[in-house]
Parts: sequence; structure tokens; C-alpha cells
Amino acid sequence: YEFWYELEPPLLEAIVTVASEQGDQGFYVSILDRPDIKSQNRPYHWYVPFSRIAAYRSLVGPLQNVIYSPNGRWGIMASDEHHALLGGSSAFVETIQKFIPELDHQVYEFLDAWRYNQANYDSKLNWLPGLLSHVYGQETAKRLLRETDLASLL
Repeated sequence: YEFWYELEPPLLEAIVTVASEQGDQGFYVSILDRPDIKSQNRPYHWYVPFSRIAAYRSLVGPLQNVIYSPNGRWGIMASDEHHALLGGSSAFVETIQKFIPELDHQVYEFLDAWRYNQANYDSKLNWLPGLLSHVYGQETAKRLLRETDLASLL
């Protein structure tokens, strides 16, 4: 958080480095916001080799997308709400965290943004406990919600 549709340095370099160490030579990109199949007049899915990583920058634009390992080892889903979810093995995520030590802080910023959205736009928050439990486990999810004063809003 904040994530504006595409991987940027230093996260892009971290993904390329760690994915390469795990045997990937590129990643797939799929646009999630696409018209029905009959209306599609361009590709919405690509393979980007790490040797041509600069080509990636022009693909996603301001569209929800997912970037993922050809070997199914990791993935990142970008939302139009300016956040992304990073998933993968514990080893993958821990190694990314070494490159991006502020990842935990970004979670707090994300939760603060949703508290703001709820207060100012009456956004629903009932999905947050499930998401946080899935990513961090139930105890850490409860702690995050308490620490950010979101538990009382649910």
C-alpha cells in the first residue's frame, strides 16, 4: 500500500530477483478489468520475460491486474482501490520482505485508509477480518484490527 496498478522499484527489482532465484524467467500479467470476450479487441494477458522487463511498464495502465509466477509460486493482485495483495510461499514472502522492510508498515497504512473510507464514505469493513485472517492468521488479524481501532467498527 499504496500500489498504483504496476510494480515499481524497489518492489519490481525484488520480485525479479527472488523469482529468478526460484527458477522463474519471467511472469504472467493478466488484466482483470476487461470487456466480455466478444468485445475484446486487444490482448489482456501476457508473458513478460525478465530479460524484457521494460515491456511490462506499458501493459497494465490504470486497470486491476494480477502478476504471477509461471510456476505458481507467487502472485500479486492489484486493486483499483490502490492496494495490492502479495502471496506466495513463506520463504518467498520473507525474502521479499528483506528487500522491502516497510511491508508491515504498509499494512497499517492500508488499514488506516479503510478506517478513513468507512468514516467518510460509509465503506463496508466486514471483509477485512477474513482477508487479514487469510493472510496473517486469526490471532494476528485480531491484533491488527485492535491496534488500528478497526475492531470496534466491525
